Amino acid sequence: TTGAFHALTGFFVVNSFFDLRPGDTLPALLAAVEAHCALPWQDVQVRYGTRRNRERSCFRGAYVLHVLMQALGLD
Repeated sequence: TTGAFHALTGFFVVNSFFDLRPGDTLPALLAAVEAHCALPWQDVQVRYGTRRNRERSCFRGAYVLHVLMQALGLD
């Protein structure tokens, strides 16, 4: 058998950063990323304190969404 294999690194990290649970859906991730990326940087600093990767979280979230929705065609 042959077929496409897709590996997505960072998915767990992104879901964890946005406090999503394993059963949460793609629309839940989309809503979390959109809300987070709309925040001014000062609000991100206050809300996430010294949480690791906070400065990359908007990009990482958008990247994961792009891969899932555009590259893999999931909705």
